[in-house]
Amino acid sequence: MPESPPFVFVWLQRDGVNVFLNALRGAQEDLPELSERPIGGTLSLFMTIESEDVAGGVDAMCHALGGKARLVMPLKDQFYGMREFAIEDPDGYVIIFAQRIG
Repeated sequence: MPESPPFVFVWLQRDGVNVFLNALRGAQEDLPELSERPIGGTLSLFMTIESEDVAGGVDAMCHALGGKARLVMPLKDQFYGMREFAIEDPDGYVIIFAQRIG
């Protein structure tokens, strides 16, 4: 993504397995804290949520966490058709939850 360089990320799928690879520069706008971590040490995980609508899916997940984890990116509609938010777990891993909206 996008269709021509400079590329920001790629979403690979095979046999029901999804792998999302993101260039660091592409993530820095949404997750500026990652730019301070060494390459190979971003420690991030991208998870998609399947739900009939965002209110019962990614939005509900974000609101249910409400202060139980440190929010590092608030709910945001991304240009690539996903609604996302990110938290940092107690071990420093950044977990991005996303749901397709477009």
